[in-house]
Amino acid sequence: MSRRYRPSQHHATPHDGATSPVMRLWLLRTLQSLGGRVQSHGFSNDALALAQTLGLGHWLDESERAFDPKAVRHELRQLHAQAEKHAPQLHAEPALQRNVAQLAQLAQHFVFAGRSAAVQPDSKIHPEHVVPCAVLISECRRMIAEGATDAQIAPLLAKHWKVATITKDEQKRLDQKHGYKSKMSPGWRFEDGDTFARFHAATPPIVLIPPER
Repeated sequence: MSRRYRPSQHHATPHDGATSPVMRLWLLRTLQSLGGRVQSHGFSNDALALAQTLGLGHWLDESERAFDPKAVRHELRQLHAQAEKHAPQLHAEPALQRNVAQLAQLAQHFVFAGRSAAVQPDSKIHPEHVVPCAVLISECRRMIAEGATDAQIAPLLAKHWKVATITKDEQKRLDQKHGYKSKMSPGWRFEDGDTFARFHAATPPIVLIPPER
């Protein structure tokens, strides 16, 4: 039997005024990238406020209309498309801009590994994961399946999760000439391998200039 969610007075209060258009757009983008996850029986209790915020509040009370996951996903796609049309005119609030800037600085400090020595002022550049994301994901899944703990996996992920600025030509060499778009060089091991092995194996090697700390 479908669960009937009757929103309380608190949940029935629109949240649009409390959520900035930028945040609403990000929420819609995230949900769309996840495939518009909607349960077949309705919204879970922790999603009531989110549904109201995104403009889906009219689906909350199933006593007024039967819940239709397909229709909700279709409406979610329409809301996302409408929000994207206004995206160029949106500006984040100063507080949000500061938060994003601080997060970017943290990423720069902990994740950025440097730029290629081949990068010139007029170069077309590309932000490259030193170890491909596909490798990071598959190796973490493997270790989890083998019973590894978070404490064992986290240091390896921190070691290998690096981003470097390389040229478009270097990216093309890695991806097409060497076939390293989503894999590391032969014999590489997640547990004790060199994070930069893929760059070293390129011909010619990709040499990084470390960032100034």
